[in-house]
Amino acid sequence: MGLKWLKGYIVCGVRSGYWERFMNLCRHHRVHLWDVKIQESKVTFSMFSKDFKTLHAFVAKTHIAPKIRERRGLPFVLEQARRNWTFTLGLVLFFVVLKVLSLFVWQINYYGQQEYTKETISKEVESMGVYVGMMRKNLFCDDIERSLRESYENMSWVSAEEKGCVLNIKIKEGKALKGKEEEDNPPSHIIAPCDGVIEKIVTRQGTAKVAKGAKVKKGDILISGIVEIKGDGGETLRYNGVCAEGELSILTKKEFDESINERYMAKNKTGEEIHVYTVCVNGTRFSIKNPLKWFDKSSSYDIINNICVDREFIPWNSRVKVTDHKYVNYEKVEARYSEKEAGDRLKARFQSKLEEYKEEGCRIVDQTLDIKKESAAYKAHGSIQLSISKMDKKNVSDEELVLQGEGKEDEDGAGTDNS
Repeated sequence: MGLKWLKGYIVCGVRSGYWERFMNLCRHHRVHLWDVKIQESKVTFSMFSKDFKTLHAFVAKTHIAPKIRERRGLPFVLEQARRNWTFTLGLVLFFVVLKVLSLFVWQINYYGQQEYTKETISKEVESMGVYVGMMRKNLFCDDIERSLRESYENMSWVSAEEKGCVLNIKIKEGKALKGKEEEDNPPSHIIAPCDGVIEKIVTRQGTAKVAKGAKVKKGDILISGIVEIKGDGGETLRYNGVCAEGELSILTKKEFDESINERYMAKNKTGEEIHVYTVCVNGTRFSIKNPLKWFDKSSSYDIINNICVDREFIPWNSRVKVTDHKYVNYEKVEARYSEKEAGDRLKARFQSKLEEYKEEGCRIVDQTLDIKKESAAYKAHGSIQLSISKMDKKNVSDEELVLQGEGKEDEDGAGTDNS
């Protein structure tokens, strides 16, 4: 079928005549027909377009006049493209522009950096001649990897990978992280960060001082960093200091109290706006504004900043940043909160407090909130039950590691030997 499409063929139809004789004449003159379909008095068939003129000699003999119903194949597609040359030219230009754009690097991504900032690494990469807008044929990923490893000792692994028009640079700072992990931790206790009840305690290193369900106060030692070394007779020989480790959680209760005055000063926007544009080119700043609009020093304005342009042109070693400062004029007027508005604001503050606890790693177990109006204010009182799993630590002092009685002398300085 592919060869037929390249040569071009047509689909014809006939309705009456000597169809059998027509077929014999076509076969005798080597006119190839295919996809012949007979439906009652109608017959359709396909043939090469170059053979269609041959059929005119058969019309008088067979009383059959084939009519072209469809034209298929490459020659007809090219003919249609020639007629609609504007569309064809636009399509060709689209693919040409697409091909040209694919020859350049349009984005550089950085992953895995911790000790070094993205800006620091990007400057180093730019110094190698790698920048947004460079041609992909001049990009050598192996050279980027080697140069970054040589420039930064803490980079144990660097990968520069080109994906289409995007360059992905992945980094692992192995030496710096390894040094932090191998840093000696001094002996320390795990202590309670607040008052509460022990919900869970699992000791991995150290000595547990409390059990599940015990009430503790802020600063109490939960897992001690002191381990007793005992002899065969069960006597304590010495104390060893360790960095206490374990999994703990404390149930605690936090109170929430907030209030909002019923009356407040609201901002009533007058509709007047003044735009001031700040243009910064390579550190040089200048402002542009409408000279017909002046600031009223007796009025108040809200300032809304919007960055319009922030682009670096690497080939010219310049950076342009345009910021739109919109000054919105308003007047202060006295207003009053409705019960719903005050309730929504207090609930939003309560929800913000819950989110704050969640960000600190706490789990919300239970919560209550009650809002009442008292005098000229709305007051909210609530309680939040939290499960805290982040504990505080306290270093073990040298005195705590001294065994009782060790190093003590009698008042006469003769020691404890009275024999």
